[in-house]
Amino acid sequence: MAIALDTSTNGGSTTGTSLTFSHTCTGSTLILFVGVGIDTADNTDYITGVTYNSVAMSVVDAFRSQGAGGTKLYMLVGPSTGANNVVISLSASKLVYGVAASYTGAAQTGQPDTSGGTALDPTASLTVNVTTVA
Repeated sequence: MAIALDTSTNGGSTTGTSLTFSHTCTGSTLILFVGVGIDTADNTDYITGVTYNSVAMSVVDAFRSQGAGGTKLYMLVGPSTGANNVVISLSASKLVYGVAASYTGAAQTGQPDTSGGTALDPTASLTVNVTTVA
């Protein structure tokens, strides 16, 4: 089975210690990705976690730019089907953005098969090399 987009959701933004939005997963052999952005002038990692249907998601990659906040990509293999809440939690009240995308036909083991490496240093290069495993 080929991997295909199931659906995507713009979770919007809010200022606070959490952002909650609904995302609907359908189909089989699913994988869910959630992108989180924080608007802050310092270099602190305020994102404490992301859940889907109360199940913790794993960090795939992260980047924090100097004086402009940061972003993280989370994933969950085999998420529950139907409409469920994505909850992004923060350690302090900040402007937070969230998006979600689910895919069908995804491998259910060995995920993630590649990553660009975590760049949490605000002076880190934006260029990384990756090797796709599968």
